[in-house]
Formats: sequence, structure tokens, C-alpha cells
Amino acid sequence: MRIASYNVMSGGFDGYDHESSVPQRLPELTLAIQELRADVVGLVDTFRWDEVFTTDDLCRQFGYKYAFCVSLDDERLKELGHDNGLTLLSNVEMADVRAVRVATRNAISARLLGERAEVSIILAYLDDLSEDVRVTQMRTLSSEINSDEPTVVVGDLNSIKASEVTNLARSLSRVYETNPGLAGALEPVVADMQRGEVVALLESLGLRDADPMGRPTLPTQLFPIKLDGALLRVDYCFHSPSVTVRNFTVPDSATFQRASDHLPIAFDAEVDPGAARPR
Repeated sequence: MRIASYNVMSGGFDGYDHESSVPQRLPELTLAIQELRADVVGLVDTFRWDEVFTTDDLCRQFGYKYAFCVSLDDERLKELGHDNGLTLLSNVEMADVRAVRVATRNAISARLLGERAEVSIILAYLDDLSEDVRVTQMRTLSSEINSDEPTVVVGDLNSIKASEVTNLARSLSRVYETNPGLAGALEPVVADMQRGEVVALLESLGLRDADPMGRPTLPTQLFPIKLDGALLRVDYCFHSPSVTVRNFTVPDSATFQRASDHLPIAFDAEVDPGAARPR
């Protein structure tokens, strides 16, 4: 089963406004999602999709049999005028698909009923400003996670793994030196992400990082300041021991450079024979 996760940057709109009826980058996003060739895709930051698309619209637009879309329903974001959202697309039959309240916002939980095995999938988009809030959200979400059953957790976690902090700090120092304005805006936020407590919490639940290489997913060429490549890994897959992940990639073709400021992650998930079925 090929699974992907992708932050699509303000739902494909040019910004968090309510003027346009159709996302301006919808053609680019459609091409990018097709290029992933995934059986299941978790899309993050699908701003206004619950307003402008029906479930049938999403299935037709992206070529999937099933779709589930929710707003985050986050009060802080609503005060700013952009509540954002999450969307799960699948060609694999899904059961028990639902929004899960994780402290201040929603996540998505579902069971994927594959021909050979069942897998629980959780799609999350954690707070972008505070590790304290993210930890609270993940602790709430942990009640949905059973590492004894085939499970994958994907999404934009906005947290940085502790083992990656040193190398990242070196790369960021060079960027900050040449872009002091960026340093003032970005440095406090990234410093808080570098606490890495969300990642540590997921690992304490018995889940495994699907990409020990720690390949970065942010930013792409859509970032206002031109960089040599992606620097931050904030998009993750964690999986239970009964799930084997193969062929993990961070696609970075021109298609993905144009479609969003994040790169997607994609991987093959195989359930070990004899694993307990998700309940």
C-alpha cells in the first residue's frame, strides 16, 4: 500500500483569503498528487476545501474513490481568518473515518481496509507556533494510537527531531547570516521546534520513524527567499513495529517545487503477517 502525506500550502490558494472560489494552484497540486501515485494521500493545510469542494468534487479532481475533509476548527486560527483543514484521499476502502479532537483542533483517524491487511492511519497537523501546544495535542492524540496494531501516523508535526538539531543549526546559521530579516521572524519559531518533544513522545509510544535519514521537507522554491534546498524536516511518518516501511522518498521534482512550499513524503507500507487487526 503506497501512502503519502503532503502539506499543500493554504489549500492551493495564493494566500489565506476568502475571495477566490477556486485555488489558484489547483492544477499544480492535481499534477503533483497524480505524480505521487499513492493509494492513500493525507493532505495538510487544505484551507477552505470543506467550503469550496464536495466529497465528489475531491474524488473527481484528484482521481480517488474516497475522500474525507474536515476543518481544523482551531480558535486561534479562526481569529486570524484562516482555519485551515485536513483531507484524506484513498483508493483503498476506509472504515471508521472520523475527525478526532486533539486539544485545540481536529485530526483525522481511519482504518484502511486493504486486500491483504488492515492499517489504522492518523493524519495530523500540529500547531505552528508552540511546542507546548503541540505536545498537548499529541498527548491527546495518543489515546487513538495503539502501537500493538498496524498503525501509521502522518502529517506536518512542526517539531524537529533532537538528533537533527546540530546539523540543522549549522545550516540555518549560514542562512541567517545572509538573510537577517528572516532570522528575526524564523529563529524563535524554529528554536521552539528544536525541543523535539513531539517526536520523542511518539517514539515513547513505541512508534518508529519511517525516515531515519531525516530528509528535509521545507521549503521549496515557492519560499520567498531562494535557498539551495529544503532545510527543515517537519513532515513525518511514524509507524508501529508490525508495519514495515519501504521505498521512503521525499519527491522534489519541478512539479513539487511549483505546487507547495513543502515537499511530500511517500512510502510503501506492508503489514507483517500475523499482526493484530486494528479495532
